[in-house]
Amino acid sequence: MIWTIIIGTLIAIFAIFMAVKEQMEQMEKEKKAIERENKRMELQLNKAKKQIELRRKKNEEFDEKFGECTLSVPLIVDAINGTLRVYEKAHVIVLDEKLIVKFEDIRACEVTNIADKISPTNNNNVLETHVSGKNMVGRAVVGATIAGPVGAIIGGATAKRVTTKKDNMFSGLSFNYFYLNVYLNDLETPMYQMACGRDIERASKMEKAINAIIWKYNKNVNE
Repeated sequence: MIWTIIIGTLIAIFAIFMAVKEQMEQMEKEKKAIERENKRMELQLNKAKKQIELRRKKNEEFDEKFGECTLSVPLIVDAINGTLRVYEKAHVIVLDEKLIVKFEDIRACEVTNIADKISPTNNNNVLETHVSGKNMVGRAVVGATIAGPVGAIIGGATAKRVTTKKDNMFSGLSFNYFYLNVYLNDLETPMYQMACGRDIERASKMEKAINAIIWKYNKNVNE
């Protein structure tokens, strides 16, 4: 009876020890995961700060070269792609702080959404074809028995191919990612695409501004 109690107590102590140890290991894993995430976020933040500073300097250079900026989208410098600066007196726009375009070279523009191209409702299943491993090995063995190595190759090649349905990775997802496409009278860059992220207001505001430029200054382009 005493030995039963002692053994039961030892087992209980061991179980508690293992549970505490497992919990401590889990807490250590979570701690390391948090540290990795914090480091990743810090790196991204530093990268964004450098990008913002670079864009600010670029904008100052453009202001000095072309004069007063009539319109800026976004209003303040940030680290998100999809930026437009309009210099009405100089009749130029600057896209993403790198592409300078004259008013007369702008043909058209449009906002596109990546969800229109990869729609969750377009294709909910993907067909995937593969060779049955068991069937291939079996046929190869039979082929080798009958006709040697060549028979093994032929036997494996004639193995049954199985087609299965696999869920589309985009199935059931609902997302938007907007681009602004600016069409230009330029053979080297006939279309320039700006990524605007999930901000439809940014993309829409740039589209309206560019369409206003086309209507005001290039009315006879399509006439």
